[in-house]
Amino acid sequence: MDNGLTISVHNLTKKYGSFAAVNNFSFEALPGRITGFLGPNGAGKTTTLRILLGLAAPTHGQALIGGKRYADFLSPGHVVGASLDSHSFHPGRTARNHLRILAAAEGTSYSRIDEVLDKVGLRDFADRRVGTYSLGMRQRLGLAGALLSDPSVLVLDEPANGLDPEGIRWMRDLLNFLAGQGATVLLSSHLLSEIQQIADHIVIINHGQLVAAGSLSEIEAMGSKHVSVDSPHRTDLHVALRNAQLDVRETPDGLEVSNSDPTTVGTIAFQAGLPLSHLSADEDGLEDVFLGLVGGRR
Repeated sequence: MDNGLTISVHNLTKKYGSFAAVNNFSFEALPGRITGFLGPNGAGKTTTLRILLGLAAPTHGQALIGGKRYADFLSPGHVVGASLDSHSFHPGRTARNHLRILAAAEGTSYSRIDEVLDKVGLRDFADRRVGTYSLGMRQRLGLAGALLSDPSVLVLDEPANGLDPEGIRWMRDLLNFLAGQGATVLLSSHLLSEIQQIADHIVIINHGQLVAAGSLSEIEAMGSKHVSVDSPHRTDLHVALRNAQLDVRETPDGLEVSNSDPTTVGTIAFQAGLPLSHLSADEDGLEDVFLGLVGGRR
């Protein structure tokens, strides 16, 4: 496998009539790391990937791999491996025959077929018809197809969908290994837990537009800091904090004070003569930040 190429999306727009599925969207995915492409269903993730892979034409802007459009590569399958739809296999074909067709189309040696079947854990099922496969097995077959020509760039749409916990760990280990070898991995998902455990860099899209990009720690730092506090005299504490011009809201477990710190909250309670049963500093996790960015904060 050669070193990966940078995926560059510049001012990408895709309109269907008056509806903009992607709207002036830009980001980069660099070699040697896993870029998590995160957004709610319908945010524009799949449309962006389809444009990147030459399956749809942009209205404006560019989606490039190593400075080229996918269609400009002489043998694109040797550069970019992709898995977008686990339901696209012919149900009557065996996994081995499916991969033979891909190998012939890409000019890849048939000797690679058993190698990738081993790598994705399907060698013992290679001669079964794909129509008998579970969703998780089809996901593994999709990844086998993506890896077939030993590409340096991987583009995967919801690859963990249908995998059991062991399968998710296997996929995570495999993608981490490939990124460690210099591959560029772009992984699209709406599953926060999946992205949080695997991605080095995160790109968040909503309504076709970029809402955030950065490392996991940088994204989490976008969240708010607050203090959780409670007292046997909760109502009196609420009033005291309000009188101190603090932003307070009631939760099922007590009170939440935004943009403050435990020392300030504790001092106000002490001066009011109110005992506390709980006092802690809290920060939003990735889920809270994500929901806030896409307008779904609970």
